[in-house]
Amino acid sequence: MKRLFLLLITTSIISSCGNSESENDPQKNIFVSECAASANNVFPMGEKADEMCECIWNRTVESMNEKEIAAMRRDWSNPSDMQYYSSFLSKTMTNSTKCAL
Repeated sequence: MKRLFLLLITTSIISSCGNSESENDPQKNIFVSECAASANNVFPMGEKADEMCECIWNRTVESMNEKEIAAMRRDWSNPSDMQYYSSFLSKTMTNSTKCAL
């Protein structure tokens, strides 16, 4: 439960990051790095935290549609992006649970 709560907080903080399809995606790197650091602060996991956070990012991005990805790339800057932001948080929470198991 603490891990899920921590990942939700981490996701909220860095969810304004955009997305690209490259493996060298700086937003993905930021997400994984911040998520792993936060997870290790609560439960020392080492490299497992990196793997878990990368899983969360990959599954979340794969589950997003074009409009959600476009909103994320805009850093949720349009008022209409809020619906996609909520969807992003929900999907991230769902994937946090799946990847943490």
